[in-house]
Amino acid sequence: MKFSKKVLILTLLISSIKAEDDFGTFLNDLNEIATKTKQNVDYMPSTVTVLHSDDLRELGANTIYDALSFVPGIETSMIHNGWKRLITRGLHNPDSFIFDKIKLFIDGMNVSSRLFGTIYYYMDFPLDLVERVEVLRGAASALYGDGAYNGAINIITKASAKNSTKEAHISYGSNSYASISAISNFSFKDFNIALDVYGQKDDTHVDLASNFVFNQDTFTREFQTNEELDNYGFGVKLSNETFDVTLRYNRYESGNYFGLSQFLEPNPDSDSTQVDTLITKISHTKELAKDISIKNTLESQQMTYKINSTTLQAVPAWGILYDVGLEQDYKELSFAYNGEISIKKFNKHSILIGIEADKTDVKTNRFSTNVVNNTNSPFGFSYIDNGNYSNFNNNGIVTGASREHFGLYLQDIYDVSNKLAFSLNVRYDNFEKFDSDLNFRVGTVYEVDEKVTLKAQYAESFRVASFTEAFQTYQFGLREGQNNLENEKQKSYELSLIFKPTNLQVLRLNSYYSKYSNTIDILSNPIAGTRLDYLTYANSPNRRAYGIELEYKNQISHSSKLALLYSYTNSTYTVPNATQLKMDTPSIANHLAKLYFMYRVNDKWTLNPNISYTGKRDSQILAPNAPIYDIDDYLITNISSSYTIKENLILQFSVSDIFNEQEILPSSRNQYQYLPRDGRKFLSSLHFNF
Repeated sequence: MKFSKKVLILTLLISSIKAEDDFGTFLNDLNEIATKTKQNVDYMPSTVTVLHSDDLRELGANTIYDALSFVPGIETSMIHNGWKRLITRGLHNPDSFIFDKIKLFIDGMNVSSRLFGTIYYYMDFPLDLVERVEVLRGAASALYGDGAYNGAINIITKASAKNSTKEAHISYGSNSYASISAISNFSFKDFNIALDVYGQKDDTHVDLASNFVFNQDTFTREFQTNEELDNYGFGVKLSNETFDVTLRYNRYESGNYFGLSQFLEPNPDSDSTQVDTLITKISHTKELAKDISIKNTLESQQMTYKINSTTLQAVPAWGILYDVGLEQDYKELSFAYNGEISIKKFNKHSILIGIEADKTDVKTNRFSTNVVNNTNSPFGFSYIDNGNYSNFNNNGIVTGASREHFGLYLQDIYDVSNKLAFSLNVRYDNFEKFDSDLNFRVGTVYEVDEKVTLKAQYAESFRVASFTEAFQTYQFGLREGQNNLENEKQKSYELSLIFKPTNLQVLRLNSYYSKYSNTIDILSNPIAGTRLDYLTYANSPNRRAYGIELEYKNQISHSSKLALLYSYTNSTYTVPNATQLKMDTPSIANHLAKLYFMYRVNDKWTLNPNISYTGKRDSQILAPNAPIYDIDDYLITNISSSYTIKENLILQFSVSDIFNEQEILPSSRNQYQYLPRDGRKFLSSLHFNF
């Protein structure tokens, strides 16, 4: 790697520091996600990072996915069909479509699906509409229940801020990327009304070698990924002091990148994935007495998922007479109720008692293909209807799949003194078709002096099987679900140190040790006499992870900020087959680091470089006789600059991967040496404030 060029650029920028305008502090953050009450992140036991959109935008971040790369302990990655994924503290199933295991909220609304439990379809949400992002790492089920297995993320939009914000944003960049977004936030009598809207398109295609194509003779388009993106949506919020109504819609439509089976798909106009979500929340808060309030919330979510994929091309010489493909059309509808009683300052206790119930039903459940499993065929399948698509078995998910859930939880924060506090969370969750669960979280915070704060926490977490893992039918291209899967379980221990040598510096150092049991993973067994593997889901043996996470921030002057983020993760993985082979978790980076510097040259111009380091990733060795392809470490350098044309108009220009190092990702089962990304990219933006 060309370290000398990159270090030189950063050195020149830092050496030119001088005091001009006040950036404002970025050391003391408030959040609500760690205890469901607004507190400083340094005075609660959980490990929390708060990201502010203004800083992120100055650093060239454009989406939620970009933003989360600034969180220690989170590795941003992607699977071969383009779904963006988050690997938190090394928890990773290399061969599974179920990967995030972290719960995502937007303005307090859960946007995670029951089908996969994933959140990839909201990773492109524009930062221009975001006020801040709160990230809680580690076991969070005692607070947020199922889905918050290894963390929780809350995106607070500008629409939720009660002010008179009116903004518009336009961007254009490499690969014909274009985006537009706007927000209007105003008052009418006692109500605050906010509306935001956004849309973005991308036409990225990464050139590939011919080995990414199943049949070169009949593949008529260029050897390129199909990463075309259409993403748009809107949000509406009506609120006053006690009443809140929020509605948010998002459509995500994308090409299938390297292909569902890791072979390029021949029909870019039809081979795609589409996800639509529509979420509505109504909440009412009433003060019963001084420091005692009750809050009731009703929420509904409709999620529609559609995929079209040509998984294999015809090779007549091999007996594969027609292209092999599948289509899936799925819709789920969820309703949820949450009630909370908050009691503040009761004999040094702050108490929160909550109850919740939710129900999810499958409304559309269609799976179409042109082949069926056939163990008498050497390829493991036979055609139906001369290769035409038919509704085989009519279902991708078992008929009658649903989920009913009831939960109770308690939170108690006890301030022993001005320097010492304890917190306790207890939560019980009951499911109609899954195991019930009881989880605890206990923590303490001790302020040694003005400079040093110590924190400790023990937390438990759980995750029930997604609909895919529990109820998916066994058909060609699908893995068979198992309705007897046990809940995944986690026990986590954390120790943290916060050191503030001055009012302008802070060092946050966190260490953790986590034990995972009953992890749900892919079980693959070859079917004798065929090229077909029988794929299903099963609970796998115990795993563990430990590591450290570091954040150092220094407001060097009124016009400059410096930050260093670093994480080290060591986690184990057990191959889910008869060998039960134990190894270090493959395809993750043990070391991640990011260094960024924000410098205001004068009252109009800012210059903001950042450097990201991704450590070596060991090869996947899950498939028999698979080649071993380790991925070396690499360094990516980005830079962003903004210029204030006038008070309400800002021009911004960003370059990612300046030296064209090209980010690379692991290939599932080592089918290829790696999955290349698109290297250097440019983005220009105009930001209007009215």
